[in-house]
Amino acid sequence: MHLLARIMLLLSRRSVKTVLSLVLTLTLGLTVIATIYFTLFDLQWLAFLGGILFAAVLSMASQASKAEWLIIRRNTQLERAREEVKLEVSKAKIAEDAMRAYESRARMVRDEVPVPILFIDRDLRIQEHNKAVRELTGLPQERIDHQLLRDVLGSHYMKMLPHCREALAGGREEYLLDWPSQQHLFKVRHVPHPPWESHPLGFYMLLLPEQGLRPAPVDN
Repeated sequence: MHLLARIMLLLSRRSVKTVLSLVLTLTLGLTVIATIYFTLFDLQWLAFLGGILFAAVLSMASQASKAEWLIIRRNTQLERAREEVKLEVSKAKIAEDAMRAYESRARMVRDEVPVPILFIDRDLRIQEHNKAVRELTGLPQERIDHQLLRDVLGSHYMKMLPHCREALAGGREEYLLDWPSQQHLFKVRHVPHPPWESHPLGFYMLLLPEQGLRPAPVDN
């Protein structure tokens, strides 16, 4: 039964040499049976054909052993590859957790900074912002994240637009912006990111209070 199992395994691998050896062995086996039946147990024929049959069986057993060794070797390689994949997945998870922790710390630091900070991508969408931006605009986070700059800043957008285009071309921009609703005058600074790229991914926008709180106009 063990030999038959090996033969079936070799057949499943569709080896031509194995199939030919099996056919030869079966042919010799049938020949021995026929010789026994028609020669009334002629010992010379039986010894001759039996020797050939024994050699064929040994050849098939050798091929089966080689095939089994190859299977064991490949299973070992597969197991090693699985362990390497598990290790890489574990490393990736550690790196992902570290990045998530870093982003959490960075967001906490940004939110503690009283200066409005935004990151604008090439589509002029706000991808990042801090708490000071929400306080300045009076908008909740979901109405700022991933929104177009013009939809968040309203009438201030048109004055910023030429400077935004310069920043997306890799230039650092700095200009004054009056924010009447908050009675603030800001020095706006655009910092391309990455700074060494001629076509950066976007730019950081910082709104630095230039003269603090402006006095409200006095009605006559």
